[in-house]
Amino acid sequence: MQGLEFEAVDVDVWLQRLRQYNEQTPSAKALRLNPAVKLVDFYQNTYGHGVRKDVKADNSTNEVTFDTTLAERDSLQLRDTPDVLESGLMGKIVQHWLKTWPSA
Repeated sequence: MQGLEFEAVDVDVWLQRLRQYNEQTPSAKALRLNPAVKLVDFYQNTYGHGVRKDVKADNSTNEVTFDTTLAERDSLQLRDTPDVLESGLMGKIVQHWLKTWPSA
């Protein structure tokens, strides 16, 4: 199964594009077609890094990483969860969304 094609970008680039989309698209349509615009301020406060820099002085990046090590240690369900990409689960979810999501 082939998935959707998309461009992986830095979180700050994504936030900038999301804000531009929201500014250029009528509000009701923007919310219907891209509900993430409703949460752009939350995303900015939680994941935004201000001025985009690929590598900071301490050699860290702006990449967001979700570490589930402790949750997996305490949860049998998380430890035994199949890889959503390799199992095809993500593809099934995306296909369902494409069938049920309102079109432009």
